[in-house]
Formats: sequence, structure tokens, C-alpha cells
Amino acid sequence: MTTTAPAIRCRGLTKVFPDVTGAAGARGLVGAAESAPGDVRALDGLDLDVVAGESVGIIGPNGAGKSTLLRIIAGISGATSGEVRCRGSVASVIELGAGFHADLTGRENLRCLGVLHGRRLDDVDRSAARILAFAGLEHAADQPLKQYSLGMRTRLAFAIVTDRRPDVLVVDEVLAVGDQDFQAKCFARIAHMVEQGTTLLLVSHEMGMVAAACERVVQLRHGRIVDDGSAREVIERYLARSASRLAAAASPAAVLRPVGVEQGGLGRDSLRVTLDLDLDRPVEHPAVGFDVVLPMVDPANVVSASTEAVPALGRAGRYRVTGSTDALWGVGRDMRFVVRLVDRDLQRVLGETAVDVPVVGELAGRRLSPLGVAMTVPMRFSVRPEADAGPATGPRSARVGGGPPVLSLDGVVKRYRGRSRGATLRPLLPGPRGRPRPLDVVALDGVTAHVRAGEAVGLIGPNASGKTTLLRVVAGVTRPDLGSVSVAGRTLSLLELGSGFHADLTGRENLRVLGRLMGVPAGRLGSHVDEAVEFAAMEEAVDHRLKTYSTGMVARLGLAMALVAPAELLLIDEVLAVGDEEFRRRAIARLAERTREGLAVLFVSHDLQLVEQVCGRVLRLDEGRCVDDGPVDEVIGAYAGSSWAGGVHDAEGGIRLQRLVVDRRQVPAGGRIGVEGVLVVDEAQPDARLELALRSPPHDREAALSLDEREAMSAVIETVIAPGAELARAGRYRFRCSIEVGKLVGEIDLVVAAIDQHRQLALAEVWEQIVVGNPEPGSRVTFAPGMRWDVAPVDG
Repeated sequence: MTTTAPAIRCRGLTKVFPDVTGAAGARGLVGAAESAPGDVRALDGLDLDVVAGESVGIIGPNGAGKSTLLRIIAGISGATSGEVRCRGSVASVIELGAGFHADLTGRENLRCLGVLHGRRLDDVDRSAARILAFAGLEHAADQPLKQYSLGMRTRLAFAIVTDRRPDVLVVDEVLAVGDQDFQAKCFARIAHMVEQGTTLLLVSHEMGMVAAACERVVQLRHGRIVDDGSAREVIERYLARSASRLAAAASPAAVLRPVGVEQGGLGRDSLRVTLDLDLDRPVEHPAVGFDVVLPMVDPANVVSASTEAVPALGRAGRYRVTGSTDALWGVGRDMRFVVRLVDRDLQRVLGETAVDVPVVGELAGRRLSPLGVAMTVPMRFSVRPEADAGPATGPRSARVGGGPPVLSLDGVVKRYRGRSRGATLRPLLPGPRGRPRPLDVVALDGVTAHVRAGEAVGLIGPNASGKTTLLRVVAGVTRPDLGSVSVAGRTLSLLELGSGFHADLTGRENLRVLGRLMGVPAGRLGSHVDEAVEFAAMEEAVDHRLKTYSTGMVARLGLAMALVAPAELLLIDEVLAVGDEEFRRRAIARLAERTREGLAVLFVSHDLQLVEQVCGRVLRLDEGRCVDDGPVDEVIGAYAGSSWAGGVHDAEGGIRLQRLVVDRRQVPAGGRIGVEGVLVVDEAQPDARLELALRSPPHDREAALSLDEREAMSAVIETVIAPGAELARAGRYRFRCSIEVGKLVGEIDLVVAAIDQHRQLALAEVWEQIVVGNPEPGSRVTFAPGMRWDVAPVDG
């Protein structure tokens, strides 16, 4: 229910955080809305209107100004210049822990925060039971807040703030760390409030969450609005890897001219693109977009795309632009490369050009799919009669770290002793009378588990299941009451957002402190700090005070140092949930690299898709007990229900395929998938062969496909697992495959089919749906070439 009256109006909103490194002398020469060298301009003349009852998502990379905007609207911070007007009451859930005290109980903190939000104490007390019930924290209400996990604190804060419907509700990131059930309750409450006329402003890096809660989305970059419109359209443009989704600048500033294209042979470093760039004006934050189009197949479809940031172009003039990438995996049709110069601040295309490239000679005779791609990928296959195949571990054993145990938990028990309501609050606030009495909460109840070198193990379960307590016990923050914990080697822990950081130090100074706390030797500290800054992509902000950072920027800084510091075990609690999409992809890739080097990882997140991308094995906790332990897809499927599609089609008798087992259904680009299955040959099939393909999902999953229909689909990988000679005898055969997915990105069917080579007929097929990388919503399967760009000025 909306009206046309603005509930929020921002005009010329500017926020400058002053530098503390010596620019004070220059500050007296500039106006209040101006900034001296070294200052941080978080918001830059922002105009925004939000009508009453509208639900608006605020998105953008870390450091875009999202949190600053919400803090000013909520009245937590003031603007340097400009004005903000909000009609009616404003409630905010912005800073986790703001208004909370670690030594007070949940119930005591409930009373304090309720009063801080303008409610009468007696009114808060009457609502306490309802608030605790919504948060699901009745059992922990009389425990000190320091015993709460991050998710439990989130639930309490949200339940308190939203117990009464405000005119404006401002929410920043916090729902990303809640479990699925609580998120559903929150969204139901938010939706009801919006229907009743509440105006919602929601900041999140979880695009699915934003799309579900908001009808309108605004994208910020460098403190300015660069996109504003319907949620779906703005989110798709934000996530797009292709610069073709961006609008052209009103006054194009660049002319691009192709110079040459060099291609190597199949499977080698095969592509180098050179262009000249004539630039009319400087561009502070440029990027180069690169699209691959097959003009003779589908000129409207981009089959490969990347947009990569390049260093600032500090002056007008001519530049030589050179891009290179690994092999495009055998693109066997004429190609068109479209190159665009992008202003990242404005999210606009400043200029573009295209160059047509004929098919590579050695690919010209290859059999191609209609997509125009013939893939060559590293694969390993084995097909044996089942009696000789041994245990059906296959790729699952490969997912488990092969090294010695780094972490051993044996019968770990942790109890927290609480107190009755009002035991320590009475000196602070009047409240209900009551005598102290011990209340034991069993946070961990006999947990036994082992984590080996090279394993990435996820911890999942509802809030208050013991996940954070387990990480604290492993990190040595708290001791178990019973059982033993053994860690071989150095442990790094990221358990609290901003833990170990100081708001008045710069990012670089905080990294140096954190590095020493993490045990980085003094002689190597400088190089590790530089590596962390580069990995976090925070060169521009690292010498500013931490108080100017958003929650996501703080998380990036801490995780970056943890990913470069030496260690044998890394503990992560929810930190990736508040990072932007680009940093998240790089962090996942670095975690995979570190685990291959032998690092063990214990990872907590309520984002199950993120757990699947990071982990090969999962422990599920419930009420402090380990209730499931196994491969990631099995444990998550049993916990959340499988949303993945899969099935079996048998066209005729004589040969059957049983459902595939894949070791993971969400895999990062460049990762590996393990597959195993069973083929039953009831009658000898001398003309049968076994094939594997990765292909775009069909429109009708229920119908068996003829060979012609299968070939008409967009198969991007197709290979033979076993020729006919191996299936010429009746029996049961177990096959195992290991496939590197390389540069693919998208939702793909992994299909194994038995083919009659003589009749060209699909006798049986079995398939499972997998997701590679982080595809755009509704996108087709594409390739991510990962172009590397060099831009150099040309003299004269």
C-alpha cells in the first residue's frame, strides 16, 4: 500500500569523513561540504525520494556509501551538507551490538534497547514475552549476551526494533547472518509492515534477499546513485559481467580502435587483443568490458563476458590497451569481440568497438554444438564391473583432505550458567523482582569430530545450535567443561566482525595489529599487509580511519589478512555473508587455493549455497549435538530439502542407468566435479557407448530426448566415458568421473547417456543439475575468460 507523499527525502546529501593524517591545516581553506586531501567523501550530493509504503533496496560494492546513507537517515550520524527529511517514526537495525552490553542478559538487554528506542519501560516489560518468542530465545533469555552467537544477537535486535510498526524501517545487512527459518519470519513481518504503510530501506549483498523484500532498488557507487528502478532490472544490471547491459554515457568520451588479435593453438594461452584508446577526459575508476559473440550462430547472445577494473586514466590522450586470456576452450565458430570502456563511478559505457575473428584453423573441422563451442577439458574416467569396483567412495573420498588431523574434538561439552531475571539489572533500571537461581544451558553436548589438513568443513544448523560456541572452543576463547580439543599448528579465527580492530586507527594500522595477533613474523609483516590490501582491493581506503568503513569493508579487511597469513586451521563465522559479490568470489577462490595447499577450514554460515561453494564436507549441529556429518550435498539436502533437479530416463529395455551421485552441485568456476553412477546391462549391448555431457537445461525435464533433440541442445562439453567394447557383456558397471569445469558459468545439466551407435538412439540417460560460479539471474551458460588488461599512455 503506497501513497505519493515522500516518507524520505534527501537533497544534496554529502558526508565527508575528515582525514587524521595531517590534512587539518588545509581544512580551514575549504568549505564544510568540500574535502581536503585525504578526506573520505562517503556521500556526494545524493538526491533520493522514497514514498510512504515503498520498499527500497540499496545495493552496491563495499564502500559505496550504503551504510553511511542509512546511518544518516536513522539519525545515528549527521550529514556534512544537504538535508534529510523523514516523515514519522524511524526504527533501525543497523549496527549489530549497538545498544547491547555483553555482560547483561538477553532479557536485560531487551529492556535497555527498548528504552533506547523510545518505549516506556513498563511497555517493554509487557512485550518481553512476545519479543523473546519471536526471536526464539526464551531458553536463553537469562543468559549473558556474551554467550550469544552472532545470529542470536541479530534475532534479539530485530525482534525488539520491529515489535512495534514504525513509519520507516531501516535494515543494514544483519539478516544475512540469521538462519533460514528466522529470515522467513523477518520477511513475513516486514511484508506485513509494508502492507500497513511502513517504508522500508534495506541494505544487503544478498541479491535474492533484496529481490524478495523490495520492489525498487537503488545502486550506489562512490556515494552517488548510478542506477534506480525495478528490483529485477537493477539487480540484473548490477550482477552482469557483460558491459552490454550498461547504458551509454550521455556524452561518450572515448574512441576505441582495434589494432590486432593474436591467437595460439587449442589449449594454450591463445588470445591477445590490442586496441588504441583516444580519451577526451580523465576517468578515475575505469574498467574494460570484453564480450564474445558468435555472429553466425546467435548474434544477440553473449557467450563469454568479463568486465575488469583497470588503473585510473589520469589525463586525456591516447592509450594502448592490451588484453590477454587463457584459451577460450575451443570456440569453433567465427567470433566477434566487443570491447567497451566503462566508467565504474557512473556505470556507463564511454566508448566501444568490435572486431570479427575467423575460426581457429585446427578447430575448423571439429564437430560443433549449436552453441558453436567444442570444449576440451581435463577429465579422468574409470568403468569397471561393479564386483571389481571396490567401495563406492569415488569422488567423495577425494573431497576429504588427505592429510593428518589438524583438529580433533572428542566428547566436547560446554555449559553456560545463567541467572534469573533481574539479578544484576536492578541497580541500572527498575524491573521485576526475582531471586537469582542457576540456569544451565548446554551449548555443546558431546561433540566428536576430526578435520584433516586440506579439508573445508561447514558447520550448519539453526541459531543457538552450538556453531559459534564450537568455534570459540576451538579458537581457545572459551574452554570446554568436558572432553578434549586438540589443534595441530597455528589457528586463525574470524569470529566477530571487527574483532581486534580499533575504530580510530587506519585500515593499514589495523592490519599491522591484526597481522601480529595472527602470528605473522615482524620481518614479513609489511609484505603480508601489502598482499592483504591488494587482495581486499582497498588501496584507496586503507589509509583512512576504520570508523569511516562500512561493515562489509571491515569484513573484507579481516578476511584478507586471514587468507594471506600462515596457518594450519582457519575458523570463519559468517564473515563472507556481508561481503560484496566480487570479493566473495575472490575469497572463495583463495580459500580453495589455500585448502589445496593443506589449510584446514571450519566455516559457519546460514547461506547454504555459500557453504556448498566453500566446503566439501558438512557437520550439522542441533541443540549442541552433531546430528549429521558427511558430503556437503547429502547433509545440506537432508537439512534444507533438495532444491536440485535430477532424474532418470530409460527409453527401452536391455540397459539401465541408476541415478548419478555428484560430490557437489554448487561449484566455483574453475573447480572440479566428481561423479559416479551405475550402469546395468541386462542384455549384451555391443553397439552401446557411454557418454557424458554438460548442457543447458531442457524446457521439458520429463520427456526422454531423442539423439537429434539432444544434439539440438546447447551442449558445452561432450565426451565418451566408455566405448562399446567395454559394455558388450551383461552385468553391472560402476563408472566414476572427475571433471574440471574450467571457465563455465551457469546452471547446467550434467548428463550421462547410453547411446546405441548403430541406430543413433539414446537408450537411457541420467542427469543432475549443477550450478557453476555465480550466474546472472535467468542467464544462459556462458564462459568467463578472465581477461587481463594492460593500459599504457602513448606519448605524442
